[in-house]
Amino acid sequence: MKIKRLFALELMTGVIAFLFAYLDELYLGPIKFGVAWKAMLVFYIALIWLKRSKKPITHQLLFGISYCLKSVIYSYHSLKYFLTDVSEAIKFFILPLAIEFFGGAKKPIDLAEKTRSFLVFFVPLSCAPFLLGMEPLVDKHSLDIYGATGSEFSGIFGTKHGAAVTLAAAFILTLHKTRIKSIPAFLGLGLMLLCAVSLYLTYVRTGLVSLAVGVTVYLLLVYKARAILPLALIFTAGALTLFHLASTNEVLRMRLTGTNIFTEEVSFNQLGSGRLDFWKAAVQGPSEDGMVGVLLGRGLEKTKDYMLDETGLRIFSHNGFLDAYQTNGVIGLIIFIAFWVSILILSIKRRKTSYGPVSLALACEALIIQLVQGGSFFWFQILLASCLASTNTYPFKSSPVSPRT
Repeated sequence: MKIKRLFALELMTGVIAFLFAYLDELYLGPIKFGVAWKAMLVFYIALIWLKRSKKPITHQLLFGISYCLKSVIYSYHSLKYFLTDVSEAIKFFILPLAIEFFGGAKKPIDLAEKTRSFLVFFVPLSCAPFLLGMEPLVDKHSLDIYGATGSEFSGIFGTKHGAAVTLAAAFILTLHKTRIKSIPAFLGLGLMLLCAVSLYLTYVRTGLVSLAVGVTVYLLLVYKARAILPLALIFTAGALTLFHLASTNEVLRMRLTGTNIFTEEVSFNQLGSGRLDFWKAAVQGPSEDGMVGVLLGRGLEKTKDYMLDETGLRIFSHNGFLDAYQTNGVIGLIIFIAFWVSILILSIKRRKTSYGPVSLALACEALIIQLVQGGSFFWFQILLASCLASTNTYPFKSSPVSPRT
């Protein structure tokens, strides 16, 4: 009877989470539903943490708070676009707050493990309805520009990049749980297959690169030198598979090469979908406002306006560090770098514990994401935080890992 109640509770939680994520892009007046519920979640978690935490503030939370305050209060022109700045600050703040929340819980082992156990099923299974034909509430990724029908996969994750990096992280976590026999091998393989198929359908190179980096780091930490031959075989098989798929799928071929034969000429500057042009504009942009722009940044909206003038697209630079420089200046960039360095140091310190290999693999994945794409992705952040927060529970080398951890 207890098992049935637990299953019913998990199922209800999954349905509610799916509905909330699915309705993310729905507008409530000037604010997206996704921003509204995530803001309430941040406020709720912050209240709980403040009530029960007696530990000194961590570097991750300190740098996270500093960067958000800099983004909202001190960005040049920020008062004109206050809601946009608040929205982006909330997205960024979820990661440091979640790390603090999981680590400061009364039973951090149970809370973090329940979260991981939920997400390892929720992330891939949430893709199933879309693979069967369900459409996102807002379709932002039509394949029309590539001369094809349909859309690039985004699922409940809002964007194709959010889907790709989250699926890559879920794949690594599922691999770990399968290896330690926390879930049956056949079930783990099925979940990893769902992740892989959905990731492929996003056509996002950042997802493929982050998956390759994450799996490499994970296997090297677990198997050390013994992982070299399996990794060589995995990458050879992966490269051959991608080559075959690209030879039969024109959309994939254009996405992998960063070109579009229907809309643009192939040139060196289009390497990585024009990233070289974006990065050049991002470096030059703040100086347009003199020392104020260089030190304090230009804010989100003015940055995108500048990118539109320089590149023809109203987007960010596809590099989290350059985005931090553009929007928050040198001061914001220093805080942003300090935050990610603290994340990396935390994961390295805990690399020999039960979830150490996963947390370091996901931390490396996060750095790759910031280097080649930028942005804050909710479900990926929760996955990373749940692994980082509880990796000091069981020694990775000397103690056996319980199937329940």
